Amino acid sequence: MENLTRALVLYHKGSGHKDFAHHIPYIKEELGEKFPVLDFVETHDKEEASKFELEAYKNYDVLIVVGGDGTFYNAINNLMQNEKRPVIGYLNFGTIGDVGRTYGISASLKKGVQIIKDGYIIDSDLGQIEDKYFAYSATIGAFSDIAYAAKRSKKKKAGRLSYYFLAVKEAFIPSKVRYSIKYDKETIVGETNFLMALNGRHIGGFKVNKAADINDGKMEIFYAKKGIFNGLPRYLLKNGVLSSSLKECEITTENENTWCLDGEKVVLQEKVKIKTAHNAIKLFSKKPI
Repeated sequence: MENLTRALVLYHKGSGHKDFAHHIPYIKEELGEKFPVLDFVETHDKEEASKFELEAYKNYDVLIVVGGDGTFYNAINNLMQNEKRPVIGYLNFGTIGDVGRTYGISASLKKGVQIIKDGYIIDSDLGQIEDKYFAYSATIGAFSDIAYAAKRSKKKKAGRLSYYFLAVKEAFIPSKVRYSIKYDKETIVGETNFLMALNGRHIGGFKVNKAADINDGKMEIFYAKKGIFNGLPRYLLKNGVLSSSLKECEITTENENTWCLDGEKVVLQEKVKIKTAHNAIKLFSKKPI
């Protein structure tokens, strides 16, 4: 790979659960030598951030994204609109931080900066559902709305507990998804409380997909028979949960079409195509031990 010398740090003051701006002098000191051009831009909403992300490849070799899962989701969907893409650096300021877990990037700013400084770069798959991309999960049914239903004010006060309180509440509200999954020459039909397509190992802070490989060209589809508390104990106890490792499939959900992609609400048609975008992005990641 060509020498990486120009980096843009893109941050949004309201993203994640921490204030980033006062860390800028530290990051300049740590990364200034690595990137002779190191620019910082504060954005105020997703639309403004999108403008910089869409144009980043023209002036920068590296785009350092600061924020939570939703911030990362917004960035990859903009970067994927261009064939030429900067290498992604990620500083994990999220509440749960499943994107960070996917790439071995903890919520420690010091460790996150060190990963970029070390310069170890990986190729990573992305999941694709119709024209949208996701780093680690696409879910539908019970619990899927928790990530975007939790209020920002509560996340700042209670952290991940704000998500878990909602999960407990939703466990007592019956939900069902009638699904049909077509892949290769197989068709699976059934009814479940919630269904997940996972590229990463973690969701909601829990390790669900232990066998995940972020650049094997496949993802795992998880589904289970309905159960008490909307089937949540089945997933936590690995009881009766089925999964299929696929490159692509077509999923029809007869009674539901609101998906959650990496924590973001996306309304799609009842029939969607899901596939793996193999080695879609390059990203600074923790070196394997």
